[in-house]
Amino acid sequence: MSNEIEHQINDELLKDKLLNFYKNNKKKIFLLFSILVFLPIFFQIFVYFKKKENYNLLTQYLKAEYLIKDNPKKSIKILNNLKNSKNETIAMLSYGLLLEYYFNNKNLKISKEITRLNQELKDDLLRETSKLKKVILLFDKIDEKEILELTEKNSTRSNFKIIKKQLLYDFYIKNNQERKAKQIYDNKR
Repeated sequence: MSNEIEHQINDELLKDKLLNFYKNNKKKIFLLFSILVFLPIFFQIFVYFKKKENYNLLTQYLKAEYLIKDNPKKSIKILNNLKNSKNETIAMLSYGLLLEYYFNNKNLKISKEITRLNQELKDDLLRETSKLKKVILLFDKIDEKEILELTEKNSTRSNFKIIKKQLLYDFYIKNNQERKAKQIYDNKR
């Protein structure tokens, strides 16, 4: 009998402690519960809007790419808006399409300016890809100093070492500089 009474007293004490704890920390408990419930919801909403924004940017880019032949003025206007986008991939693609358009229309001054602006990209991979595109597009008109700058011949950390060396090798062969081409070829191994 005494065990039963003792057990009942312990249960009552525990209930009183829990009730007191709840009364003292009601706001904190409610806040913690709210955070646990609403944080994932807000995160999902944020991700949804970010995806929607990226979808809209990609749609605009594809529209500009489609219009580049039929309505170049409208396409260039869209691409100029997209090149200032927070999404660096869309910005780089826009720069690339503008560069290609101006190059194909023999407007080298603007294409060089676009390439200079494109160097402001934060992502190293996107910046290197942009440089390679410029080298490939301007390959017939580029001089040695410029190709060395764009391919960063002396760079030890490069994502496209083999491609850059092959471009240099082809450049030297094209310009009948076999000795320099041989040096590049020997260094490729």
